[in-house]
Amino acid sequence: MPLVDAKCTSCGAPLQVDSSIKELFCQFCGSKFIVEQAINHYNVTNNISAAVVNVYGGMKQDFEIRGGVLERYNGSATNVVVPDGVVAIGGGAFRNCKSLRSVVIPEGVTEIMDGGNVNWGAFYQCTNLTKVTLPNSMRRIGTYAFRESNGLANITLPNSVQEIASSAFADCKGLTKIAFSNSLQEIGPNAFQNCPSLASIIIPDSVIKIWYGAFNSCTSLSSVTISNPATEIDQYAFSYCKSLVNVNCPPELERVFRDTPYGQRREQVKTQAEREKKGLCVYCGGERTMFGKCKRCGKKNP
Repeated sequence: MPLVDAKCTSCGAPLQVDSSIKELFCQFCGSKFIVEQAINHYNVTNNISAAVVNVYGGMKQDFEIRGGVLERYNGSATNVVVPDGVVAIGGGAFRNCKSLRSVVIPEGVTEIMDGGNVNWGAFYQCTNLTKVTLPNSMRRIGTYAFRESNGLANITLPNSVQEIASSAFADCKGLTKIAFSNSLQEIGPNAFQNCPSLASIIIPDSVIKIWYGAFNSCTSLSSVTISNPATEIDQYAFSYCKSLVNVNCPPELERVFRDTPYGQRREQVKTQAEREKKGLCVYCGGERTMFGKCKRCGKKNP
């Protein structure tokens, strides 16, 4: 009998099988499969649009999958669907894939792994990537994961995510909105550094640590809400956030915003209140006349 195309029903590896045989073992993963089902599996998974690629292991040269880790995608598809069976996305898996516009990561994947010493990440410089679907099994977004993925406008983290590692979304110029996981515990150093389009954030109560530089130079960030007074925030977490004027947080946390417009305004109000209490000019601290005019700056006090 002539050999026909099939796919392993366990690992998705491409096979050629004798259709007259009932059962065989996959040469890649060793699993037993029913030949008829493997042939049907091949026919179903290959009946897809030209812009979509289902990622499988085996001999397909576009994809390098080892031990459940998607190490590298070498193709040029617009939309990629990562298959069941992958448990982690490697640190440079989609690095510099300019054609990539969307990626669906399936249930079972727990981590986007850390980038290397050269600051590469799994989706580093995927400049046309606009949509990422993350599974409910995802626990960690690794270092440099989406660094310089400028096409990402918004992203929703499933409630399973517990950590956003260092520089995970750094330099994402187009990022305007991030919906955090309700299980999130740590926002790593420089995680959202230099995201100039990010306008507002709400930090969930589950967060216990926001590291230095986490939102450094987010120049359009104008509103921050943090409800948990026990959240530990580094004093430089919001450095150079020059538009930050609206902060809703417990008094214990206000110190970390002292170098922002919000903090400067609060210090000004505090200083003016102290001067008013002492009967001094609220503007410069000079002595007032009996009519309320400052002898130093000449301004009329309210």
